Amino acid sequence: MKIKRVELFKIHLDIKFIFTSSKSSLNKRETIVIKITDYNGNHGYGEVVAFNKPFYTDETIDSSLHILENDYIDRLLNLQIDDPLEIHEIIDNKYPMTIAAIEAALIDLFCRTNNIKAMDYLFDREVLKEKIKGGIALGDMEYKALYYNIKKYSNEGYERFKLKIKPKTSLPKIIKIVHDFPELRFLLDANRSFTIDDIKELKIYDSMNFICIEEPIGYKKMKELAWLQKQLITPICLDESIMNTKGLKKAISLKAIKMLNIKCSRLGGIYYTKEAIKICRAKGIHFWMGSMVESSIGKMIQVNLAFLQDNCMEGDISSTSRYFSEDLISPPLEFHKSYYDLSSSISFGYEVSMDRLKKYTTYYNKKEV
Repeated sequence: MKIKRVELFKIHLDIKFIFTSSKSSLNKRETIVIKITDYNGNHGYGEVVAFNKPFYTDETIDSSLHILENDYIDRLLNLQIDDPLEIHEIIDNKYPMTIAAIEAALIDLFCRTNNIKAMDYLFDREVLKEKIKGGIALGDMEYKALYYNIKKYSNEGYERFKLKIKPKTSLPKIIKIVHDFPELRFLLDANRSFTIDDIKELKIYDSMNFICIEEPIGYKKMKELAWLQKQLITPICLDESIMNTKGLKKAISLKAIKMLNIKCSRLGGIYYTKEAIKICRAKGIHFWMGSMVESSIGKMIQVNLAFLQDNCMEGDISSTSRYFSEDLISPPLEFHKSYYDLSSSISFGYEVSMDRLKKYTTYYNKKEV
């Protein structure tokens, strides 16, 4: 396939509620949708899911837009590429979320052109799950709001919830929630808000049988994290601490990790995600697919990967309508009674609504040859 046109859509989506963690609060989501078209008129989509501010990683929407417009797009135009994953031989991983979006658009283009499913192309010898069961990620909120949301979504069939925590203030309400919903499963996400000095508080959480504690502490050296894991029975799950396979190997060698939250965009694309999965499988590290409060264009990649049989859980993926008033894709990403069946259609299983995409676009750029 030879690239003729690259289009950028910077979009703005209002979130239905304020999503709060120990590091940030979101009531809107801006991302960049990339559309790549070849000389035959076939196209594919990807999404840059970096945030406006560098609270998650150093990469931001502005830095991504800059590198796309001043470097990457020019490298793509007129490019002949037969295997989408070969893009990593052409563009390095300095901007992982940006290259992940380019890779996704190329995979989408390739699969649409060849009328195949993305997972058949990416994991051709894997037997996938027939359906997945979603999970709910809840932001940091007061006890009453937390209770209301858990009750609401558990009535819809959800059984697994990720709860945001921070030092000193979260423990009393988490104790109440676990007591109020003994039939449900919970995991915690601290977003690096604790320190080694909070070990007593962390050990109280450790006694409550959570699935895992994600990113519990801010640390200068990973050996601190390894020390903490030795003190806890609950598995430590890493997310933004693992930016590449080198970091993953180091964490495993130090025994600082028992579980990995995989986000393709953070690792630099599915190419690197496959490498991370291979390492986890070889070393006995549990893994699962997370999400980034992105639009369905980006989230459908995580949904597809959640169908791998050995995910230890399907992740904190739920319906797009929970976050946004309209979905940019058809069929919309909707879980029914907490379950989702992957569409039988080609590529990642969706079509983009150009009308809705344009409706939420605040900035547009196109380059072609």
